Amino acid sequence: MAVRSGMTSLVSHLRQHSNASTSDVFNGVTYWTDDQLQDVLDQYAMIGQTIPLVKISAYDKTNYKLNLTMPYWLESGFKIYVRDTTVEETTGFTYNPLTHQIVFDSDIAETRDLVAHATVYVMTDAIASVWEQKAQHRENFITNKAGSNRFQAEQIVEHCKMQACYWRNLRVRSFKRRSSRFA
Repeated sequence: MAVRSGMTSLVSHLRQHSNASTSDVFNGVTYWTDDQLQDVLDQYAMIGQTIPLVKISAYDKTNYKLNLTMPYWLESGFKIYVRDTTVEETTGFTYNPLTHQIVFDSDIAETRDLVAHATVYVMTDAIASVWEQKAQHRENFITNKAGSNRFQAEQIVEHCKMQACYWRNLRVRSFKRRSSRFA
């Protein structure tokens, strides 16, 4: 099964930060295909979220930013609406997933209060999950196989656990805003 078209940048980012190689064969099983990483991301998805758009400059009518913090990522292909309506913004736009910036193809009316309706992913939790799974794979392998490689394998398990802890702690440090998660 192919990865959904809007998930390409998310899967790539997850692969990079969790050191998940496409050729990672462990104990006879190939891990970290794009589909497997998409499944991990789907575990940390919040479907149907409403995220406000904020103007970057008072004089610029094309550049906006989604009101999201670091751990949150969006699946590409989301739609933008006028707040509290079903009126979809028809102006084309490009989205940068790293900076959460949206650049519209033409000026947007200043009176419009825009929001994005999207599936939001908690990237730091997904990265931590991959590291935890990698640690579990290695730990199970050590339990089943002894010998001269035992010390080196235990260090790899410890490294994976430390990486998982690091990424989980990034999520804990985020601050709650108002009563809604993104509004």
